Amino acid sequence: MPAARSPRTTAVAAEHRDDPFDRALGGQRAGARRDGDSAGRPRGPVILKMLELSTAHITAHDATALSVKANYPDDTDGPLPRVIAHEYGWLMAVPARDNEDLTDGELAREYPSVHAAVTYARRAGCQWVYFDRDAEEDENLPAYTW
Repeated sequence: MPAARSPRTTAVAAEHRDDPFDRALGGQRAGARRDGDSAGRPRGPVILKMLELSTAHITAHDATALSVKANYPDDTDGPLPRVIAHEYGWLMAVPARDNEDLTDGELAREYPSVHAAVTYARRAGCQWVYFDRDAEEDENLPAYTW
């Protein structure tokens, strides 16, 4: 006998029954994840927060390091987090404070402008930083000319 659905689960299922996104996700949006986790919190798509910053907030030295890291992502030497290059900057993961591989002290010493961006993003509750040359400069961070 199937488990009884809660009113919330039934409403979500009905709401997404004919949803093309739900079909594209194989029912994940309103399917298996809709019943919640063990703590009773509703589950659904994971939404991550991203901070957009100008590349002006990165020093020339740190910009070179980000580009090298993006080209050699499996190189785990050094404190830089995961970086993906795009045409006008980088997308950088904001590491958790308890990440043993990436210490804040080492990042601050070797790449101070990256550390400042990571710290700022953490305070804003972001998991990613999107550096773009056309983004507005943020008055809360220093800007560099290079």
